[in-house]
Order: sequence, then structure tokens, then C-alpha cells
Amino acid sequence: MLYLYNSVKIFLENPGNLDYFIESDVMVWIDWREYDEDVVAYFNEKLDDKIEVQLIDNGKPYGDDILLKKDKIELEILYEEEMDRDTTIKYLNDFIKPKYEIRWCLETLGNDTLGFVVLESNEWDELEQEFGKSKLNYYFSQIGIAQYEFAWVYITIGSTVLITIILKIIKKLFSNDKSVK
Repeated sequence: MLYLYNSVKIFLENPGNLDYFIESDVMVWIDWREYDEDVVAYFNEKLDDKIEVQLIDNGKPYGDDILLKKDKIELEILYEEEMDRDTTIKYLNDFIKPKYEIRWCLETLGNDTLGFVVLESNEWDELEQEFGKSKLNYYFSQIGIAQYEFAWVYITIGSTVLITIILKIIKKLFSNDKSVK
């Protein structure tokens, strides 16, 4: 995990290296069409403590629900109408806390594949101390149950002008520091 932390730190020191950062293997890339059990597998590639995934038959047309397991802890992800990446990522994030935290790299907004970074929670805290909450949130948004990361993707399909406007609004919302570019 130290490699991931150092990569994020180097990026925050010089955000002009965005292309290099995005092309590195730091991020977990999630397409809105991914199978939800694969979403967990992609994050598992970055975690020291692996999460077991078990599919549970729920009798619903969309397919099975997911049970996350680690040691003696279990969490069933209950989907409403269908499985979706937002719900899977949010519940996975809650499941791996407090040791780890997943954040959404806002610079990846703009197509149907979003980039996420998972670090140990204390590493995110260290980055916040060093670079400030405003700058950290400008680039890496915390994930909460009420947020809909992939909903932005649906809005942007077919309209690059709209996505540019939305991206600028989001960046301003997450940044109190006007010097962040």
C-alpha cells in the first residue's frame, strides 16, 4: 500500500502530472457495465486484507445479492431494483472501514469509466494534513451512501459541453482554496 500512498502524494505535490498518474496502476477503474462481484475483485487487487465475495440467491430478476466476508465479519449488499456499481462501491467502502477508505478521483469524471483510489484511512489523514482538506477533496472525493458517482456518467453521455460544466461546478464545490487549478 505504500506504493499507492506515495503515488498519490507525488501527484498532489505536482497535479500537472495528471496523465502519468491516471496511466499508472494506482487507480481501480470501474466501468458502469462491470459485474458487481468484479468490482470487489478489482479493489481486492489493491488491498492487503482480501475480501471474500459470496453470491446469494435472492429470487429477484436482476440476479444474486453479494455477501462481503472477512474473518468473522459479513455484510450483505441489498440492492433495490437492480445491481449497480454505486451501491457496491459504497457498501464495500463501509465494509473495509475503518482500516481502508476508497475515494473517487474526480479527474476521471467524463466518461463511463471512473477511477478510484483505495488507501489506508490513516494515509488519507496524512495527505489531508500535508495538503489540506480542500486540495485533497478537490482531487479525491470521499464516498458516502448518499452520493451517486455513476449518475454523473449517465448525464454526460452525448454532451461534452455539459460534462465540462459539471466538472467545473464539482471542483468548485469541493475546493474552498481558489488557488487550486
